[in-house]
Amino acid sequence: MNLFKIKYTNFTIALILLAVLISSCVSVKRLELSHDPLNQITNKKAGNILVKQFVYKGKIPFIFPDPFEAMIVVGEKAQENANKRKESMEKKEKLIRKYFEVLFTSYFAEALKIAGYNVIHEPVSEEAKNAISQFKEKKAHYMIKDGKRSISSYYVVLPDFQSTGMPSQVKYDVIIEGEILNFYLDLSNEWTTFIHHSKLETYVKAINPINQKVLWEKYIGGEVKNFAHVSDTVFYERAIRQAVTKALNEAVKEFASDEFYKAIKKKK
Repeated sequence: MNLFKIKYTNFTIALILLAVLISSCVSVKRLELSHDPLNQITNKKAGNILVKQFVYKGKIPFIFPDPFEAMIVVGEKAQENANKRKESMEKKEKLIRKYFEVLFTSYFAEALKIAGYNVIHEPVSEEAKNAISQFKEKKAHYMIKDGKRSISSYYVVLPDFQSTGMPSQVKYDVIIEGEILNFYLDLSNEWTTFIHHSKLETYVKAINPINQKVLWEKYIGGEVKNFAHVSDTVFYERAIRQAVTKALNEAVKEFASDEFYKAIKKKK
């Protein structure tokens, strides 16, 4: 085979791959990330709490592919292009990591409010504002990654929210810090049964604002495994929504407990 035929073959393969990827983009399905209404508390507590932005330490469950990044490249620039793709993906992962940090901070602040507390948000960083802005503007579609295979062509709709600044005149009883340890959607099947497994794991601490000592700490998580004979967007959404809701209801229960209240009020 001569050089012209080799180049022609590689070009043809690249065009076919690009066509397949673009066609998958056309059939994008909407996948919404949300939670159900949370359990309400009648015996509410009282106090001012500063919520610092949570830190996302888990793996990223969603990545967003660019069809043009997947084109077959041959020759001396192949490694250079591979390095650029890696750098681009790292930037995108950092973006979604920052978004999830702000998102789950907002969710846990909501749980504190339901428990009766006045919540003061730490001001959102410029980096986080940029992440939120890019998600709203790009409207890119994502791939769901489960470790074994990727399920592409899903547009993940991330909820909108607002974060308030910290009023300087307000004194707070405690600082809430948190780590998102794990958040994922795992898809598998056994014969004709599909398993939709979603999990959210967090570790939350209450910090004394004066001496920075830990007054209270707790692992808070939610996990669900759903079984179905078909696998579609509605089942992915349900698994994610139920796992997040389960974790947040557990957070409401913990924040409304006497144990938490006595700890942050420094009572025995």
